[in-house]
Amino acid sequence: MHEANNDFIKFIIWGTLLLSLLGGFILSFVMIYQRKHRLFREKEDAFKREILQAQVEVQEQTLHTISQEIHDNIGQTLSLAKLNLFTLGSEIPPAAMEKLVASQQLVAQAIKDLRSLSHGISAEFITTMGLARAIEGEVDRINNFSKTQIRLDISGSVYMLGQKREILLFRIFQEAVNNLLKHAACSEATVSILYQPGAFVMTIADNGVGFNYVQHQSSEGGFSLGLASIRRRAELLEGKIDIQSTPGKGTRLLLKIPTETSKP
Repeated sequence: MHEANNDFIKFIIWGTLLLSLLGGFILSFVMIYQRKHRLFREKEDAFKREILQAQVEVQEQTLHTISQEIHDNIGQTLSLAKLNLFTLGSEIPPAAMEKLVASQQLVAQAIKDLRSLSHGISAEFITTMGLARAIEGEVDRINNFSKTQIRLDISGSVYMLGQKREILLFRIFQEAVNNLLKHAACSEATVSILYQPGAFVMTIADNGVGFNYVQHQSSEGGFSLGLASIRRRAELLEGKIDIQSTPGKGTRLLLKIPTETSKP
């Protein structure tokens, strides 16, 4: 009887030990799997960011080429045309002078608009002016030619976010405003920018027709492509983006990105 009890105790001890070893093995396996899975996801995310960064760089190079073409060729051609129109002043009959002056003014306005457009797509201009002033300039340009009037509100102490981040933010602003000008059918829009110590927040809201956000996420076309472009750039900025829209009640886009002061 005593030996049976000892055997039973040994069995319990060995069984407990084996179960502990098995549990430890399973736990180690799970931890190793989770670590490998985490490393795989990190590498996958890094690869995606590299792809996104490459796409953005190609887009920026294309915009730079267009900006240079506008400035160096089209702008100079129009400037020459403007000069020729001014030299014709003494040769034009008085009856045609009014049309000549009107043509001079139209060419001068075209040169001004092209210069403003060239600045808006030039990354060099954005980095030189800084994000806040670049957005101010773009809002002024839009308000001069568009029926939609945009109100800009910048609050907080303006600080630099770094060239690449500011270019990405400006492109998000441009894409969002371009979307509302094309699709929102709005009379007014508000761009609110808040410089917080730990985050940069930009809100773009309009009083337009709105849309079904879920439906547009699965659709194709310029509008959905614009939203996809905004999200890709926000991802590169490690930011959070929220889009709220209801048919007939306008659209509101909120972007929040961490600044260097908020990162550990």
